[in-house]
Amino acid sequence: MTKIYIDAYNKLMRALEAERNATTAEEKELKRRAFEEVRKEVYALGPKVEEVLNCYRKSQARKNGFLGLEDYLGEDEIPSMVQTMREMGFKSFTFAGYWNNSPRLDHALEYQKAGCKLEGIVEINSSIWHGDTPKKTTALKFSL
Repeated sequence: MTKIYIDAYNKLMRALEAERNATTAEEKELKRRAFEEVRKEVYALGPKVEEVLNCYRKSQARKNGFLGLEDYLGEDEIPSMVQTMREMGFKSFTFAGYWNNSPRLDHALEYQKAGCKLEGIVEINSSIWHGDTPKKTTALKFSL
């Protein structure tokens, strides 16, 4: 990820953490407004940037080595998502199913139509945890 997006990610995470750590109602409201201002700054970088950064945050939390996408995107959103990931400096990503751990193959085809190359199947940590250990699942790995 290039520096401008790393900086945006770090700023977004600091604002989110500050909002979460607010204790009084007044402080929470101030931090919420500050967080919304940071979100506007991030959105100004591109309409899909915040979405990619959110996927990045989840991937980091799950200790996955790849940017991870799930199948909640509409097919018409895939080209702009791919363009944004490229602009942000990502070289690869994984695509996994969210609801049933099986990625939609029609979406996988749309990623290929958008110029991504299917590299293979990899194992990643899912959003489901068993105590301190995330459940493993499979994902399709694409290069940009």
